[in-house]
Amino acid sequence: MTNFMESAFDRDLYFGSHPRNLFFASRWLSHLLEEDYDWPMAAAEIATFLRANNCSADHTKAEVERARELLAPWLLLNRPTVPKEPPSHENKYDPEEAA
Repeated sequence: MTNFMESAFDRDLYFGSHPRNLFFASRWLSHLLEEDYDWPMAAAEIATFLRANNCSADHTKAEVERARELLAPWLLLNRPTVPKEPPSHENKYDPEEAA
């Protein structure tokens, strides 16, 4: 199976530098959305991959930022643990309480 995240990098480990890499970045994004990833989780995977390939801290930071610009808007940044109840449209005013 192709690792879409790794294929989103070129041979010099730059994220999305060629249309072919952007194609794999979009496939990886689809996978991230299916798995309900948020941006911090995706950023951690990128950083781990780059560190494993002996990239400098500056290069890692730059590539995580580049990926953030492309991917983060689509990922859930804050996933609520408990779904919020929709607001009630009832009239909450009680005239007896006001008296």
